[in-house]
Amino acid sequence: MAGFTPNPWKNDGAYQHDNTNNTFLLSLDLKQKMKNTSTQNVIYCPPNYGPTFGDGHDLYLADKCNANMSSYCNFPYRFNCNGQYSSGQASFTAFCGAVSGYNYSVLEYEVFRVIY
Repeated sequence: MAGFTPNPWKNDGAYQHDNTNNTFLLSLDLKQKMKNTSTQNVIYCPPNYGPTFGDGHDLYLADKCNANMSSYCNFPYRFNCNGQYSSGQASFTAFCGAVSGYNYSVLEYEVFRVIY
């Protein structure tokens, strides 16, 4: 999975809005781009969280995500692919690999800054 937002990560504990509607999640396994269903609350930026997309936390990477099972996927809450997915175990498993419930562990993640 991957995510993109044109917004800066401010570490201010607030939700960020995206009036450009360019924030999205990308499922590499499903080969689908999940667009945000609203321009409101597309990313969440508290200092003790990893990357978090959506106010329902469609994708949340916990602090020290490689050493715990605190990361979770509440997909689809704010992001979806043309309404194709509904909330439940099948979506959690398809999107982030959560086998039981919505928690998962992270082996590795990378954060890039896109300059254009």
